[in-house]
Amino acid sequence: VRRCGARLSTALHPVVRALSDLQPRSIAEIASVAGMTHSAVSQTVQHMRRQGLVRGASGADGRERRVTLSSQMNAMLPKVQAQWEATNAAAASLDRELSASLHRVVREAISAREQRSFASRIDDQSKDLLR
Repeated sequence: VRRCGARLSTALHPVVRALSDLQPRSIAEIASVAGMTHSAVSQTVQHMRRQGLVRGASGADGRERRVTLSSQMNAMLPKVQAQWEATNAAAASLDRELSASLHRVVREAISAREQRSFASRIDDQSKDLLR
């Protein structure tokens, strides 16, 4: 994103993307949309709040914490979104040069890893090799 003039850590992008689609959102909603843990989102939002990129709001009943993008982040958003579009276009261009879709292969690898950890796979291979 630095190429487009906006300085935004890549670690913040999933939260920004979730909030760019709909605001305000709860921490749980952001976690679900972003594919992150509640704890990771909470820590990321705290970091973003300290940087002035998000602000907190109370939910309808006052018990739930909701998050919105700050005016500072909203001003950066068009450049960030342009960079997301450029990144997607570059990935599509790369896919056209490969024998298989990188996006599909990465999604399959993530799914397989979610089914069985890499550490578990190493343990199984180690057992077989040490017999």
